[in-house]
Amino acid sequence: MAGMLSKRQQARNEKALQELVHNTPGNNMCADCHARNPAWASWSLGVFLCMRCAAIHRKLGTHISKVKSLSMDSWSNEQVDNMRKVGNVTSNNIYNPEHRKPPVPVDVDEADSAMERFIRQKYMNNTVSGTGKPKSPHIGEGTPPPLPPKNSKFGFRSASSIFPLSSKSKKETKTIAVAQATHNESSRPPNKPSKVFGATLDLDQPDEMEQKMARLYDMGFQDAKRNALVLKGVNGNIERAIETLVRLGEGSGRHSPLPTPSPREQTLRTSRSLTPL
Repeated sequence: MAGMLSKRQQARNEKALQELVHNTPGNNMCADCHARNPAWASWSLGVFLCMRCAAIHRKLGTHISKVKSLSMDSWSNEQVDNMRKVGNVTSNNIYNPEHRKPPVPVDVDEADSAMERFIRQKYMNNTVSGTGKPKSPHIGEGTPPPLPPKNSKFGFRSASSIFPLSSKSKKETKTIAVAQATHNESSRPPNKPSKVFGATLDLDQPDEMEQKMARLYDMGFQDAKRNALVLKGVNGNIERAIETLVRLGEGSGRHSPLPTPSPREQTLRTSRSLTPL
């Protein structure tokens, strides 16, 4: 570590950095703007920089570029070795193989912002060369893994965000949701099988479902698939099914508020009235 080095070793490292600047071709200029006599460097990228470009590199974050002063900061042996291995020429061949120069804006006040855009495109997006982002010559810590996708309210990612639903699937999903909402709004318990003279009558038999489907169809709700979904969502309750379909905008508007009871229901009511208490 840099803090464990002796002053003599730190002086040697500083001298080695100055020799790299003056004796290695390409290192005597800023790797980004080509200003002469750079006094700063990004040891993770292995490039020598001027003061302005070094300040921009600090904005990129330490996961992209780790900046140090050649004379005012302490350098470890590993950091100096990385500067010796990479250098400006090698780095520009990776991040700017076409050797494009940064744009020169007409307005002088826009020079810093134009340079910052150029550096971000060069090292973060790698759009300066028009190719995919190459593997950076870092020797430091690896880039932290990406964050997991943001969870939904209930802790699981919504399936619709992964697999987009078609318009038909969205319509059916909305139908089921509204039917379940209507069912949950009611405080009454679900319908139980009725008993007449000790016999249990199951109101969810296929013939009962067919009668309810036919009644909904006669009342103007002509989407049989939607009617079946709604009836299932409200446990076969015809009144709630009508309320749900009206809320969904189904039907021709000619249905009555309460359906006419079927002959079988009339028979059941008559039997109940004749049963002695």
